[in-house]
Amino acid sequence: KAGGLRVTPSHSAAMDKWRNAANPIIQWLTDVDAIELDPQARDTTTTQAYEHYRRWAADAGFRHAFGRNHFLDLLETTGPARGVRLTRTNEGRMVAGLALKPLRFPG
Repeated sequence: KAGGLRVTPSHSAAMDKWRNAANPIIQWLTDVDAIELDPQARDTTTTQAYEHYRRWAADAGFRHAFGRNHFLDLLETTGPARGVRLTRTNEGRMVAGLALKPLRFPG
């Protein structure tokens, strides 16, 4: 009647969980064993970030990791909510706000 839809906190939490599960970029950014979200971290090249994501995605069981351009598009749209952003420097396009951790594969 008021022209809007009431959304409960539990509904919002379920939708956030679904969005996170459907987006491997968000999963990568929130994997504390792979990434440290740190606004003071040294910028990472987009190539380094993408290669890290691809190795992480393979280890996490994703059959097809996103391509580089789609990875960067999603990182640009979902990263800022977590303090991660794409920047441009004299060295090229960089990722700010995260530190990549060494990936340890079971073996």
